[in-house]
Amino acid sequence: MAERITKAGRNLLAKHQGDETHCKIDKFVLALIPGQNPADVIDPDRGLPPANQVVHEQDVTRDGYLAPDMVTYSLYMDAKTGPFTFNTIYTVSTVNSNTVMQIITVPDTPKIADDPGNSVRGQPMVRNAILVYDDAAAITNVSIEAEAWQWDFEDATETIKGFIEIATQTEVNAGTDHQRAVTPKTLKSRLASFTRNATETVKGFLEIATQTEANGGTDDTKAITPKKLNSRTATESRRGVAEVATQAEADTGTDDSRIVTPKKLWSILTSKFARIDQRPTFSKGILLGDDKLFFNISSNNDYIRYGDGDNTYHLVADGDDADYEDTGNANLKLGGIQLGSGAKVTGVSDSATSTSKTTLATSYAVDVARDDGTRQATESTRGQAEIATQAEVNAGTTHTRIVTPKTLASRLASWAAGLFKSAAYLDAGQYDGQVALIGSPVTDGQTAVIVAAGSNANGNYRIWSDGYKEQWGICGSIDPGGSITFLLPIAYSLGDSTLTALPVGHGTSSNPLGISGRASNTSVTLYNRGSVSQIVNSYWTSTGF
Repeated sequence: MAERITKAGRNLLAKHQGDETHCKIDKFVLALIPGQNPADVIDPDRGLPPANQVVHEQDVTRDGYLAPDMVTYSLYMDAKTGPFTFNTIYTVSTVNSNTVMQIITVPDTPKIADDPGNSVRGQPMVRNAILVYDDAAAITNVSIEAEAWQWDFEDATETIKGFIEIATQTEVNAGTDHQRAVTPKTLKSRLASFTRNATETVKGFLEIATQTEANGGTDDTKAITPKKLNSRTATESRRGVAEVATQAEADTGTDDSRIVTPKKLWSILTSKFARIDQRPTFSKGILLGDDKLFFNISSNNDYIRYGDGDNTYHLVADGDDADYEDTGNANLKLGGIQLGSGAKVTGVSDSATSTSKTTLATSYAVDVARDDGTRQATESTRGQAEIATQAEVNAGTTHTRIVTPKTLASRLASWAAGLFKSAAYLDAGQYDGQVALIGSPVTDGQTAVIVAAGSNANGNYRIWSDGYKEQWGICGSIDPGGSITFLLPIAYSLGDSTLTALPVGHGTSSNPLGISGRASNTSVTLYNRGSVSQIVNSYWTSTGF
């Protein structure tokens, strides 16, 4: 960009300064000069351009002095001005025969104007021209400081004060324009039409749920406040918030709205259902049909006895009652356990390994036997045993652990898979622990099985479990005295193999058909030994390892 006071402008300023009169600069002229470079030095003798290059003329909007020797002139063009493009700005004194006072060159600059038919909104534009000349403010009679009125005529932004246009209702509703202002009226109209509800993916309006709606738990369009969430209590049919009961409330057992924790439940159980050992004190028989249950307590004998014909059940029987023999033909059973004929329970024991038939095990002894495994199960003793690992089942050496269906199935599967191996495994020397197979160095003449069979373009084959291979097929024609070579369906692992060939047909007595051949690891060659007839097809078989 370049700017310069013209020679005519300087002369006019000097004349007014000498005459002590005022020079009025009152007009802007905008022009588009073809081929102009804005960086070029401006010719001080330039005047106004031809009329066809002038794109806009407008009076000075404002003037003011920045300093005694510096005056600024401002041009404000609203959104309706234009459209046009300019690259030169002229300040003119119309009262002095349209004298060009100053010229400013700029890059080609478009001025956009309103065009409702094409949905184009114009933009305001401001351009300033600063005149620097000795005592410029006094010569031009500009007595107002520019700071008193001047502001940035450019578009307002978030950080710059400036001009801004009021948005239309359509632009407010669209919500995409970031250069125009929303008025209270257009905002109210927009809010009145704003009916979009909020969802999981869309921002919008949201209504607060009532307590009934919060408790119902089915409405997915309203918001639950902390207060209503706290008021949603848990019931038998509704999930919600609940308080933990105190120990006193848990012990009372009347509150149906609070939660009992495992700790408080255990406290209730241990306090209400604690075991109390107490011996009965009655000393009379209880009539049970024709039989009686007797209990007696004295300083020398304590017993409970049930007369049941030939069977008498004794419990803690130490007495010598004359009417009932304490050690008669009796079967003592406790919890379904037969203690033996005529046995008497003489005491209790905490031992988990006791074998006495007259001593009862305490609950402690039972717990020890159950939890600590002190009574190992054997072929003749009931007890506890651990489950064997898969490795222990596979090894087959432990006699104190249990085999489960899962570990048994896995062992049987691996055992069955190892009964037979294909010839490929035997070729690799893997014989240990396998069923004996015929032809193998370790089979010792036992039975072999077919492990593979198939065919391809070269013929048919069959592989036995000891590695023995059988191959056969039909070859093409062979000219008299000629031969044919073709690949075997599969290769032999060892060099030795047999070959048998038979031509289709037998010729005549004067011209018999004859064929011979040899086989390698991978191919067969057949020869026509006749000298007259062509062998059309030949059957062949080959065997080997």
